[in-house]
Amino acid sequence: MSSSLYLFTLIVVVFQFYLCWSCSTIAAGRRATIDGSVIVSHSNDGDGDVAGNIHVIPGASYELGTTRAVSGGTIPQALITYQYFTEGYAISNIHQVVLGESTCSAIFEGNRTSAILNIVDLGQLALERATTAKEAIQVMGDLATTYGYYDAGESLFVGDTLELWVFHILPDGTGKKAIWAAQKIPEDHVSTVMNAFIIRDIDLQDPFNFMWSDNIQEFTSPSSMIDFTATFSGPNEVKCKYSSGRRMWAVYDTVSPSLNVSPFYENLVESKPYPVSAQPDKLVDVSQVTALMRSYYRGTPFDMSILPELSGGAFLTPSRWVTDATVNAETVCWERPIATFRSIVSFVGQMRDTLEAGVIWFAPHSTLTSQYTPFVTTMKVLPVGYTTNSNSVLGRNESAFWAFKYLHNVMQIRSFDILIDIEGLQKETELQNVFLMKKIDMLMSPDADNTAVIQEELNVHAQALVSTFWTFSDTMIMKYSDGYCNFDCSPDQPRHLGYRQEWLNKIWS
Repeated sequence: MSSSLYLFTLIVVVFQFYLCWSCSTIAAGRRATIDGSVIVSHSNDGDGDVAGNIHVIPGASYELGTTRAVSGGTIPQALITYQYFTEGYAISNIHQVVLGESTCSAIFEGNRTSAILNIVDLGQLALERATTAKEAIQVMGDLATTYGYYDAGESLFVGDTLELWVFHILPDGTGKKAIWAAQKIPEDHVSTVMNAFIIRDIDLQDPFNFMWSDNIQEFTSPSSMIDFTATFSGPNEVKCKYSSGRRMWAVYDTVSPSLNVSPFYENLVESKPYPVSAQPDKLVDVSQVTALMRSYYRGTPFDMSILPELSGGAFLTPSRWVTDATVNAETVCWERPIATFRSIVSFVGQMRDTLEAGVIWFAPHSTLTSQYTPFVTTMKVLPVGYTTNSNSVLGRNESAFWAFKYLHNVMQIRSFDILIDIEGLQKETELQNVFLMKKIDMLMSPDADNTAVIQEELNVHAQALVSTFWTFSDTMIMKYSDGYCNFDCSPDQPRHLGYRQEWLNKIWS
């Protein structure tokens, strides 16, 4: 490719990349988890213009010659498709294949006139057609190279009950096909993708641990080793440095502190500050992953409730309504945390070899003020509060999305104090989730068909949890109205709460 074409492509990709919002993903292999499950988490972080929902897409049978609509046209339909969950991006299917998406910057731009598939298409098609993670990768790779891929650079964690892979894809230089690769994550490792490719040295002599498109060497020098990230990454963190890497640091610093990874680096791609994956110092579980998905770097030098100075306001909110701002003709950036008010939904997928169904722990809106609610992958019907949310209808006492979004905005009244109360509620309802799932797991008997009972138990629980959070928002308004602590105050909460002394000292200095 000529230098002028490369420069043009790079400019277009930069423009498109910054129109996209960021998604966070964390994954763990089965020997890295306490219960032996494969875990994949994802947050779909949009721009506040879509309400979060989850839907079941049923499996079906088709006659030979049937076509399937995709975003840019049609392709031949499979004769049999499998049931799967979707929240816009495909989540997991009835065979416990699970996906976690994160958009990445890539060097090539897609072309919708010559390619017809995007990442949403590929995820849906993979879950419709695949029974294992490796099969899902092959489905996506084959379809993308056959029918063309026009979307941004993308990463997907692809897991099943036994294996975990990370898959990267981007349009090829012709705009007609795709370049893709996948790397197997060791069973005893944790990995994370935060809007930047992570696959490094692809060993073309090792098909057990790597998969790749046939055209991958057309864009690199002849070699049996290809650094995918160095070769195919577009510009990362151009506007706000550390927007991807700091989130990666937060994951590895938490699960593998013995690595002693640094939160600082020169260049995310060139410096190689973080590994593709790492062995955790201690085995992880769903609750630890959900805690990471709620991270705003509290207790670290990058704690968003207090840094930069005064930016958390009088009541230490970790929320920043913009990513960057212009001050004295210069761009300044706040940290980009894992937890954000811009989340449409997030989920933690728990795929289990010991049971017939995986669990999707699902949370609409911000992880800070929501609760991860369990649904199992064999369910055919989900509660209305999780499937019919709209930005234009509040849906009090019914809408899960608005229950959590409403609480997030109530929290701004007095963030530090209310967050403590919210964390108490989250711990309480998390225990309820755990007790319920123990009951559900016992109902998953191979000798009895308890599908209807399981579905009813989970749906009633999920809708009751929504009501709990709606009531809690009203309670917080009453408790902290007019700058007071009106009831249920902790010993260190005086009746007249007023303002933090540190904040007063700064604004009046």
